[in-house]
Amino acid sequence: MKRFSFTLILFCLGLQSLGLVSCAYFNTFYNTKKYFKEAAKEREKRRGDKPSSQEIQKYDKAIEKASKILELYPKSKYVDDAVMILGECFYYKGEYVKAQRKFQELITYFPKSKFVPEARLWLAKTDIELEDYLGAELALKDLEKSSKLKKQLLQEARLLMGDLLFKQKEYSEAGKNYAYVAENSKKGELRAKAYFKLGQTQLLTESFLDAVKSFQKAMRYSTDPRFSFEAELNYGIALKLAGDFKNSLRVCQGLLENSLLKEKHGRVKLEIADCIYREGKALYKKLKEANLDYYGKIEEAIEAYRKVILEHKRTPYSAQAYYQIARIYEEDYGDLVKAKENYEKVRQEYPRSEYVKLAAEKAKNLGLLIKLRNELYQDQKIVSKTGKDLAFTQLSPYELLLLEQGNHPELRFFQKQKKLAQLHRQEQLKSAQASGDPQGLKEIDNIVDKKLQLAELYLFQFSKVDSAVKQYKEILEMFPNHPGCAKALYSLAFIYENEYLNKAATDSLLIELITRFPKSYQAQEARKKLGLETIHQVDKVTALYEKAEELLLLNKNPDQALKIFQEIVSSYPESEVAPKALYAIGWVYENRLFNNEKALETYRNLVNSYPKSKYAEKVKPKLRAVDRAVALKNKNRRPARPANSRMSPGKTLSDEKSDSTSFPKNETIQAQDNKQEFDTLKKFKRKAPRESEKPKTRKAKKKPEP
Repeated sequence: MKRFSFTLILFCLGLQSLGLVSCAYFNTFYNTKKYFKEAAKEREKRRGDKPSSQEIQKYDKAIEKASKILELYPKSKYVDDAVMILGECFYYKGEYVKAQRKFQELITYFPKSKFVPEARLWLAKTDIELEDYLGAELALKDLEKSSKLKKQLLQEARLLMGDLLFKQKEYSEAGKNYAYVAENSKKGELRAKAYFKLGQTQLLTESFLDAVKSFQKAMRYSTDPRFSFEAELNYGIALKLAGDFKNSLRVCQGLLENSLLKEKHGRVKLEIADCIYREGKALYKKLKEANLDYYGKIEEAIEAYRKVILEHKRTPYSAQAYYQIARIYEEDYGDLVKAKENYEKVRQEYPRSEYVKLAAEKAKNLGLLIKLRNELYQDQKIVSKTGKDLAFTQLSPYELLLLEQGNHPELRFFQKQKKLAQLHRQEQLKSAQASGDPQGLKEIDNIVDKKLQLAELYLFQFSKVDSAVKQYKEILEMFPNHPGCAKALYSLAFIYENEYLNKAATDSLLIELITRFPKSYQAQEARKKLGLETIHQVDKVTALYEKAEELLLLNKNPDQALKIFQEIVSSYPESEVAPKALYAIGWVYENRLFNNEKALETYRNLVNSYPKSKYAEKVKPKLRAVDRAVALKNKNRRPARPANSRMSPGKTLSDEKSDSTSFPKNETIQAQDNKQEFDTLKKFKRKAPRESEKPKTRKAKKKPEP
């Protein structure tokens, strides 16, 4: 009897412990589901794509509880459910590799689980986020082959296939998948999502009227207020792009009455401003055909953007508003100064804005453009025989812009003066070349160089092809015999080939280039493009360098050597010998002519023109030392002088480092190079002491021998 009682007690205790274990892992699973649902509620409140800190905390708690089920209760019936929750938690947190691993584990280790089809769908989603498009496609195809697949899951798979194609920019095929789901799905939210995505593809393929209909249907089937707001906003955007500005404004202004989603009002106001601007552009174009300039609506758009800045300070919306205002000043008014000011305000307004990087690049390029144009304005002043300025003496940068845009009230006068300027410059070039006037030639070189830089800015930074063409053509008209014309002709050929797609004009320009400047680097490239035999001009450049080297080191004639080095740099700037020749020019000024200012100017030119060359690397330490010396001088502080730092007559900048300043000789010429050591900081802009100024030293008297 006692034995029976003891056995009964043990049996009851076993049942109780089993119940406690079962209760424990059920509670753990219950808490896992609870935290996961709370995270889902936080996800619905998202303002952007990234999860909030509260949402992440909920996911972390769900992950902790689900992991405990796998660790402590690996044989429970909730294990596959826990693995599925873990995968979704990692996905929503943006940890796609971990999510991918969990979905694969579920498919591999629990092949009979009811969650396997859903896991395949989530695996495809994860692969898309990881840009593994092939993996995503295979996962979706495997899913479609499943015989027991629910119809709704099949629709979701087709929707996801559309997303996969959309990511790969196959918008037409993506649209077919979205349309299939939209027409065949019976679930309202899925239909709403499909119509919304179909509308997005139609916007990108510029089927604006079709997009209007798709977004209308997305609004009809949606029951989620946030999704409905997005669908209606995109409906307004589609109306705007379709040219129905009145209805677009009506829709957007209606959205501003939604007080539940005030955080999205800034974006709506940006769309309203853009709608007004587009309406203004359309009206301006129409009136322009009737020779009327009307900027009223564009001014109204600027005011709308300013309203965004005032009402949504220090937000992504205000930063974008500054960017759009800058674009209007740049592209519509041609006011580069105001455009630059507004581009610079983007970073100040909201440093994390997606427009910051682009705005900074625009501001930098506009600053360079304004600087170049102002310098050209100074260089291109026309002086008559009596010494009086004929034109452009009182023009502000803004007036120059008006002149270029063709809106200046005295346009005819300036056009006449411009023609006179061209004739004057042509005569000036001929005169300078005939007389060998170095100052006149240098002035013309500066103008050509700046015009080439200006044209490149227009072409590559601002996509203003016509403005670039204008600059290149002005070089050809004003200085037809200048070596820079070779680059202008080659650049024009590039534009006609790639922008205007005019093969005949391209070939004509290349033939003109070869005819007029046969020995130029650009002519070599033109021959290659036309399939003609190239000439071996590199050997000629090397021969020129060797000739200059011989004049300098053997014949002791630095002046003649300088002329040849300068000819190499100006005539063959793209040659491999050019940076070497430019370095040699600086070396001659420094070590033979003792003109440190000219040497520094040449070295700086070398670093700017050929920054990646080994010769630029050689002079950079010297330039840094000089810059430090100038900075110290400006602060009225002189560096401490070492005891043995007195500089002997004839010392030069090159004495600082013997390895970086030796003359760049060819192996065929042998010449001895003076190498001395000294401190550049003390040498900069100091003259060698004259013989009369040298300190006299007393000779020590010999003591009489005892």
